[in-house]
Amino acid sequence: MSGREEDTPPIRPGRTATEGFATLRVGRLLLTLAAVIFLVEFSIMLAIHSFLFGLPDPLGALLDGGILIIVLIPTLYVVVYRPFRSEMAERLQAEQALRASEANYRAIFDAANDAIFVHDANTGRILDVNRKMTELYGYTAEEARDRTVEELSAGEPPFTQEEALRRLRRAAEGQPQLFEWLARDRWGRTFWVEVNLRRATIGGQDRLLAIVRDVGERKRAEQERDRLLAELRQANEKLVELARQREDYARMISHDLRSPLTSILGSAAMLQRRLAGQGQEREARMAGLVLTSARRLDSMIQELVESTRLESGILELHKELADPCGLLREVVQGVGTPEDRGRIQLECAEGLPELLVDRERLERAVVNLITNALKYSPPTSPVVVKAERTDGEVQISVSDRGVGIAPEELPHIFDRFYRAAAGRKGQGLGLGLYITRLMVEAHGGRVGVESRLGEGSTFRITLPIHGEGIAEHAA
Repeated sequence: MSGREEDTPPIRPGRTATEGFATLRVGRLLLTLAAVIFLVEFSIMLAIHSFLFGLPDPLGALLDGGILIIVLIPTLYVVVYRPFRSEMAERLQAEQALRASEANYRAIFDAANDAIFVHDANTGRILDVNRKMTELYGYTAEEARDRTVEELSAGEPPFTQEEALRRLRRAAEGQPQLFEWLARDRWGRTFWVEVNLRRATIGGQDRLLAIVRDVGERKRAEQERDRLLAELRQANEKLVELARQREDYARMISHDLRSPLTSILGSAAMLQRRLAGQGQEREARMAGLVLTSARRLDSMIQELVESTRLESGILELHKELADPCGLLREVVQGVGTPEDRGRIQLECAEGLPELLVDRERLERAVVNLITNALKYSPPTSPVVVKAERTDGEVQISVSDRGVGIAPEELPHIFDRFYRAAAGRKGQGLGLGLYITRLMVEAHGGRVGVESRLGEGSTFRITLPIHGEGIAEHAA
């Protein structure tokens, strides 16, 4: 496959147009031969007549010639001329169809959006190329037919002549080849192409057809994608390391702060009891303030640690089947003071299906909602806790008649460290609702809120029913 052999004209889909004219020449030769035969026979008959009768008889000769003409001309017409004329008409029609077919073939060949090479099936030599190939590689069709595959390739492994011939042989054996190749144009520029190589019959001859598509843009996009994925992996590894460090930091804070805090809580509770028992009410109230502040600090530490674990995705949920109504009754019975519990109205629909939940985490989420409702509503107003079924889910709602939340604050109410401004002077880090959202989402559920300033708010927790709706999250 040197590419330097004697030039071969571009391939054609059928016979050449000169075959019809060769047939015409043969027909003319047959007519001439028939005329010669006629003259020879006429001469022979004259000679026979002269030999038999002695002297030439012009009238007899003319009679014999006339008979010969009458017999010979129809015979020549039937045997030679009429079949010849019919065949010539068919050949002319075939030549016209052939020329039209060749024109259509070339038009389609050159109109293709991909570069097309036609190779010799035995040697792999380039026999023909289309217009797109000349545009893509920069060679004329004549120059392309004089190139080797290696001259049109990058020339470095694996894009070499040997590899190209190996693929050509496979295609010639009837194994279609689809692969990417690093090509090179006449100016030395390399670019990526996709080659679809297969065997084909063109003009009654076995050929190899190579359809070549420029995939430079796609390769650049893939390289950019790979680069971004590598950067993303590196960033993800850093985030994982940061999450681990944050968890270690939260664990350290929890341990280092809770150790002395536990002592403060125990001492303050014991001091309050003793002072109250000795009748020192003022001092007992002061000890109670210390105890309340220590409990609030303990709650803040718990929220920080829990939010960190939820964000890191390392908080393990211990799920079990639970009756929604039974769970809510336990929550209501243990929340706040007796006065607070007296304000809570529990409304639970009958026949609610069980939920697959981590009881402790879900109770914590509901307690957060009830505590907020009690805190941000008048002391005498009711707080309604309701459970009902809605479209394959169980919805738990907590409604109050408090100050409400401004419309512009509603989209952020479940954000980390966010605290609504209007009428909300409660203490805390702003993590309660954020933790509630994370806990509910960890169960495959969602949270929502509706509120109007001066009228109150309704917070909702929606959870999938066990075996229905959203797929269960593995514990």
